[in-house]
Amino acid sequence: MKKFLYALGAVVVLSVSVVAAFVVFLNTANFKPYVEKAVKEKTGRTLLINGDFDVQLALSPKIVMKNVNIANPEGAVDPYMATADSIEVTVSLLPLLKKELVVKEFVLQGMSLNLYTDKDGKNNWGLSETPLADKEKDGGQNEKTVETEKEKGSFLKEIILEKVAVNDVGFSYIDERTTEMYQLFLKSLSLQDNGENMQLEATAQILSKDITVTADIDDISKLLSSKEEVDFSVVVEGFDTLIELKGNVRDALNVGNVSASLSAKTDKLQQVASLFGVKMPALNDLTVSAKIAGTFKALSVPEFSVSLGNQQTVLFDLKGAVANVFPLQNATGSLSIEAINPAILSNRGVSLSPFALKADLSASEDSFAANNVVFSGADSDLKGEVSVNVAEKVFVKADFASDKITLGKLFLPVPIKENNAGDQIQTAFVTKTSPKTIFSKEELPFDLLNKIDASVKVGVKQFIAANGADWGSIFFSAFMKDGILQIPDFNLANVLSLKGNLNASKKPATMNFSVLSENLPLAALFLQSGITNGNAKISVHLQSRGNSEHQMIQNLNGDVFVFIKNPVFKNSSLAGLKTILPPSSSYGNRTEIKAECVAVNVPVINGMVVSDQQVALQTSDFDVQINGEINLGQEKLGLNIVTGVTSENVLNTISGTLLVTGSLISPQIGFDAENVMNKALSAGMAYLFSGKQAMKEYLSSPVPANACEIAVAGGTEAYRKDMAKKAKPAPKKRKTRRVKR
Repeated sequence: MKKFLYALGAVVVLSVSVVAAFVVFLNTANFKPYVEKAVKEKTGRTLLINGDFDVQLALSPKIVMKNVNIANPEGAVDPYMATADSIEVTVSLLPLLKKELVVKEFVLQGMSLNLYTDKDGKNNWGLSETPLADKEKDGGQNEKTVETEKEKGSFLKEIILEKVAVNDVGFSYIDERTTEMYQLFLKSLSLQDNGENMQLEATAQILSKDITVTADIDDISKLLSSKEEVDFSVVVEGFDTLIELKGNVRDALNVGNVSASLSAKTDKLQQVASLFGVKMPALNDLTVSAKIAGTFKALSVPEFSVSLGNQQTVLFDLKGAVANVFPLQNATGSLSIEAINPAILSNRGVSLSPFALKADLSASEDSFAANNVVFSGADSDLKGEVSVNVAEKVFVKADFASDKITLGKLFLPVPIKENNAGDQIQTAFVTKTSPKTIFSKEELPFDLLNKIDASVKVGVKQFIAANGADWGSIFFSAFMKDGILQIPDFNLANVLSLKGNLNASKKPATMNFSVLSENLPLAALFLQSGITNGNAKISVHLQSRGNSEHQMIQNLNGDVFVFIKNPVFKNSSLAGLKTILPPSSSYGNRTEIKAECVAVNVPVINGMVVSDQQVALQTSDFDVQINGEINLGQEKLGLNIVTGVTSENVLNTISGTLLVTGSLISPQIGFDAENVMNKALSAGMAYLFSGKQAMKEYLSSPVPANACEIAVAGGTEAYRKDMAKKAKPAPKKRKTRRVKR
């Protein structure tokens, strides 16, 4: 930025000097090429003045340029980095003798500034004092000339702004590496010297809302000085947020020695978070206060305090100090969270009971630790510590212990509320493009995985299930060393076991994962999360190998078997189930749906999950069957959800087929319109020619009454034979031995 200001100042000086010397003999329109050439030499960019170029002579000459364009670097999609309707500059001539540029007035109208960082990390605003083509042409003589001018001290010593007015300026920034886009519209900005200090007023528009900035700066000309301090105060208002920053700074455009105090308060945190593309829970009342000292390269926060929430929601307090922010050194603090009404944090119908959490925090450039972690609430407790160190090898340690965990009291049901569209912000200030794939095609970080040593231990002396059953003590552990992750055989109250292994010590990595349960009572675990009653038999065996996540998914093989008997769907699970039911069904007002069974019995072959009558759900009122395939390698969906309704409602029966297509990231759900039309026509014909009974027989449920039984058996007979054929190994060739005679 400092280099840019000096280059801009040099351009103005050249322009004014040329105008003052030759205006008597030449028409002012002829100066346009000289200014364009000066910008080319000082910035390496092409300047095009397509409109009028006018000079008004005086001791403080005024230059007016219309339709000004500054080119982007070669190879850019957009030819211009910046365009402006008009630029007016008034400068004083006499201070130039003292190598001071005094800009009495600078007016910018209607500008569009488009900045970007390309995939190689290069910025389009980087300026060079001599174009590369000119350097090659003169053998680098221009570069020597610049160095000679620096040695002679011909550059400006100081730039003084007295009055600045900017109107209707649009800023955009795109990072092609991350596909992030930032946009801002500056409605107006004024900077004026009132004799005592500089006053700045600006109004920007983000998401169709105004943000105002007011600031007082002691002496803006001293911002370039490394010897004198400049007092400043800044106030930012907008989005129900007030930010105040007061202090002093020295050498702002270089080292930036700063001492300041910061205070911020917002009543609507969700609105502020939306500016940065971040989703926040429905918590408001954020207050931040901090002291700031040091330089921009070694910034310290001797004291800070963050408070979030109120007595009706969740209270969050964080206090501490950071010795050095860039890089982070010796950060210490204490964390205290008191959840008075944590239902506001609910996700899909589940919330925590009121709880308290405390911890001592410390961090540095290569380590983080949370010590003396204490969680308590709802007849449950948890104590322990977490530490991470990345100095040479990554060490991760988490060790927690509990005297008692009571699931039924810890998790509470919360009614799902529909979001009010009027309260949502429709446009994001920062737009992040969703990733095109879920599973990365990049190589697994073998070097990093081999450098990670991890240990995770959680022990519970008494585990009370959600249905009140005492499952006794539970212990879980996982270890990783030299690229090998081990999850030993974990047994949950003798009803569910878990075991896993990832070996990334060499290429390709191998993975094995298994979950087994003979009779898992769902109510014991999911009483408050949407599925109550019922017992589950689960058998999952998966294995894979590969050098990347993508290869691991493409090579994923195994079996998934889940059979649930007599479950009851409530809350969030019910909300998901309703989306696949026919539109005119009467299930919308129900608070629960009782099912007879749910069956999933699918093989996974080379990243493909295929169902042919192998996924089913049966109730007394309707049956659901899911057929089709999920291609995990290509991340594509092609599913038919067939709903059979045991009622005489014709609309329910003929519209009971959904198509799920698209990708895993953005699935698209739609009705099988062709099937609906054909069914309706056929049903009508059956009624006309054979009567109501014939129509009822034709519209009988497309899902067989024994759908779960068929799914458990492995689907249709044709499908089972096809799978058996694929799974059958190729016959081995018999080797013949020749006997020498």
